[in-house]
Amino acid sequence: MFAFKSEVGGHTAIVVAYYITGLCSVLSVLGVTLYVTRKIFPIKWLLVSAVALSCFVAIPGLVIEGTQSIGYTYTRIPGPMYIIVQLAIVIPAIAAVALLAFYAIKSKSTDVRTKSLVLLTCLTPSFLCLIGVVVLMQIGASINATIIISFTINIFLFGLLYLEGKYHIYGLLSSVPGTSYNESARALTQALFDPNLSLEKAKELMDIEKTRYTLKLTKGNQSEAARLLGVSRPTICRRMKLLESSNRAQ
Repeated sequence: MFAFKSEVGGHTAIVVAYYITGLCSVLSVLGVTLYVTRKIFPIKWLLVSAVALSCFVAIPGLVIEGTQSIGYTYTRIPGPMYIIVQLAIVIPAIAAVALLAFYAIKSKSTDVRTKSLVLLTCLTPSFLCLIGVVVLMQIGASINATIIISFTINIFLFGLLYLEGKYHIYGLLSSVPGTSYNESARALTQALFDPNLSLEKAKELMDIEKTRYTLKLTKGNQSEAARLLGVSRPTICRRMKLLESSNRAQ
């Protein structure tokens, strides 16, 4: 599935080590996903799986029979049980993406929903590269995926670092098209920096965004939103109509 560039001698051992670290990385990603979405981190289960799979991969000739040159680098020669390792990498990756997608849409917790969306955004490049590499290997292509996979994993690590910041998450999500954060960021940017916008119109845009956010907090309860904002319910209704007309215009 992966290729690894090395000097002549010890190629197979290095490729085996790379596969073992790849398996541990995928299991770690699944563990982080479970922690973010379900607030559990099955460390014992992950360690047992990692040790068992590492021992399985390390058995000579079972998963990787050897290496072969493809001109600019070396790639693995798959053994009879190679498909097991592919499944052990692909299945946890699919499970992680599926969990993040589900909780990003369906979770009742705003915190879980937001964190899931951040990790999903950062994990998607690695996931797409992984699936692409597996497909190419299945049709017999010899490629070196080391650099691109490592690079996309760094994007995921970048996402983990962003989760630690109180406001970093929203800064990242505001750059993702189609999200409510992106819509709010564009509206507020226009209100603050558009020189052609009157002060009254800018204030109206900011009021609409406050209403949008408050309605999200109150789960659509307009009376409660009006109470929190200190305005009348008809004012909330008017702002909602302006918001809907703005969305249709976009």
